[in-house]
Amino acid sequence: MSRKQSPFPKKPLAIKRADGDPLTRVDLQYDFLLNIFSDDQRVFTDPYPPALGGPPGGKVSFRDLYVNAIMHSTKATKALKDSMSASAIFATDFAMLALLANVGRVNTTMSFFAEKKTAVRTYHPIPALQRADGNLQDAPRIKGLLKACTVPDEDLKSIPTTPGDILVRATSGKVPPTSIATIIFILSNYSPFIDLFLPVEVSSASRARAFLWLCYHFHEATSAVNEDDYDTEVLSVNPFCDSHRPGKAPAFVMITRAEAEKENVDTEEEVARAEKSVSHRNDIINKASTTSTSKLVHNDEGNVPEVKPKGKRNTGVPMTLKEKKERKALWDKQYRERVKNKAMQEKNKETKRKESKQREVQPPKLDLPVDAAEFGPSGYRRSSPDIPSMYQHRYAPYRYGTVGDPTWSSRHASHSKGVGSSHKSMLEHAWHVINCTDPLLDSDDEADDHVHRDYSKRLRIIARVRGKDPTPDPEPYPVAPQPHTST
Repeated sequence: MSRKQSPFPKKPLAIKRADGDPLTRVDLQYDFLLNIFSDDQRVFTDPYPPALGGPPGGKVSFRDLYVNAIMHSTKATKALKDSMSASAIFATDFAMLALLANVGRVNTTMSFFAEKKTAVRTYHPIPALQRADGNLQDAPRIKGLLKACTVPDEDLKSIPTTPGDILVRATSGKVPPTSIATIIFILSNYSPFIDLFLPVEVSSASRARAFLWLCYHFHEATSAVNEDDYDTEVLSVNPFCDSHRPGKAPAFVMITRAEAEKENVDTEEEVARAEKSVSHRNDIINKASTTSTSKLVHNDEGNVPEVKPKGKRNTGVPMTLKEKKERKALWDKQYRERVKNKAMQEKNKETKRKESKQREVQPPKLDLPVDAAEFGPSGYRRSSPDIPSMYQHRYAPYRYGTVGDPTWSSRHASHSKGVGSSHKSMLEHAWHVINCTDPLLDSDDEADDHVHRDYSKRLRIIARVRGKDPTPDPEPYPVAPQPHTST
């Protein structure tokens, strides 16, 4: 079922109270609820069969309609049904509380029984609605129960989502169009009628009458007819209209602040009941605190709390806030240690993996016979300081030596051995370039290693040719002019 966005902004409707504070009649607007559930006009169509037997479709009051909707919910437990059937007072009190949850007046973090164990909800006694023995449960369960209310043969995929959808279904002949709980949910999202549940300077009786008029209008669809003209006789069918305002919602009766303070007054019996409930809740908390503290004393502080497997819920007394903080601190400490140990293990594994990979991929050391002192870090022969600069070229070794020259022979033999080696693999070539190239030298006029090898081969051939007869004499080295010194 898709939910459309409400055209009316949400208001802070939920009651806000601290943990342990009772909900008074002013919080509940008890007189307003009492006027709703005490109205005995049997004008609503009940889609459920009566409890004593008989066909569905009879006319009942709003109280009976709402109670029957709760009892026929698929989320209603057998214990709740038995309690509501056995006590009409409990059924009415539970229905009043459910109506507040239906419109969002009761927050889903509230719980209404002193034995509650969860820490995510707050306990609030409701003395005005705890007149009979029975479990009022908590707000989330009540809201889930109301959402599961449906009329017989209702398609869950086509439940109406707007007030217009409700009226369209009602005018098509389906009365009631959906459950009364669903109608109230929709009206809470799409109309400002939720102001009726707030403490305002309007009499409780007139607000209750307006609420019943709205419920009857959408539940029975009396004012929605197929004719274009709306006559007074048809519109006056709604029994909650004013006699002088047929077809319209009843008017509000405004009251002063002093008159409003006279409504929703807690009785002495309810005040005493609230104090008793709060004292009972404190006893449960103190007992739970004592039990949990004694357990913590016997436990070793360094031990990790035992994690029990999922199963039946623990029925023990809840822990106090201090105990929860201590346990959480211990769990956090153990968790940080586990994370740290795991990170160290992963780091060691990664280090070993990298070392193993480097050993597998590391290339063999190449035999580079080139004299580093002679050829330098770039792999090219350094110029002799005795040779003039004009002949100092890295590709002209024959300029200053011949094959018969022992200096040339030793240098050239070692160099030719390295250059004339067999073809290198890609890995060997990369290793050679890394070790024999100086990245700091200017490479504008510097050829790559392949060109250097080609020049070296050619030079060796030329040198061998010059060593045979007839071989011209080598050109004399130009002598640089010596500076004139006076004697």
